[in-house]
Amino acid sequence: MLRARNLLEASTAIAAMAPVLGLGTRPESANDLLRGAVVLGGSALDAFVHHVFSQRFVPYVTAHPATMAPGQSLHRYLRSIGVSNVSLKLPAPKKGKRPLGALRAAVDARLFRTSLQNISVVGQALDAVGLPNAVRDLALASGLLETTLRSRITKVTNRRNAIAHEGDLFRGKKKRFVSRPITEDNVRVWLDRVDDFVGRLDAYVIANPP
Repeated sequence: MLRARNLLEASTAIAAMAPVLGLGTRPESANDLLRGAVVLGGSALDAFVHHVFSQRFVPYVTAHPATMAPGQSLHRYLRSIGVSNVSLKLPAPKKGKRPLGALRAAVDARLFRTSLQNISVVGQALDAVGLPNAVRDLALASGLLETTLRSRITKVTNRRNAIAHEGDLFRGKKKRFVSRPITEDNVRVWLDRVDDFVGRLDAYVIANPP
């Protein structure tokens, strides 16, 4: 998130210098720095949810081994991200060993290939490790309706996807591709909202151990 904010500030600086350098009122490179900030902001959420899941996984399974049975939410989630049934068999405890080490490695191998930016997908991942009401509770703590919180995070995620996968372009007049408008104020608000969500999620996870 700090890197995202650095790009935002760099965009502001370039825009301020542009007239002096004869680059017009606002060069497209300044806007591309804003787009980079949105992508990194989305990555901040993605990386944090991966971290939460990975760190919580073994303690949660140790405390609740039944959740690894077929049909349970954790087992269903792990299968949905491509972890094989063979990998999901709980090993027998061994003194002085970490029997869940291999299982965690198999889960991480698939988990870190899975995008965890979409708010619904984030909710599914948190549900799988014993936090089924996380999004609802975070909305309540923020003084927001759950639908409002979901909409705010989804707006950032959708724009991140438009930048990463479509170059932030759309077909304008005469079917020519043009860049979507983007402003410093928009990006600052988006980053603040993601940052607030992640900060509240961090505190929520700490307050709700496995």
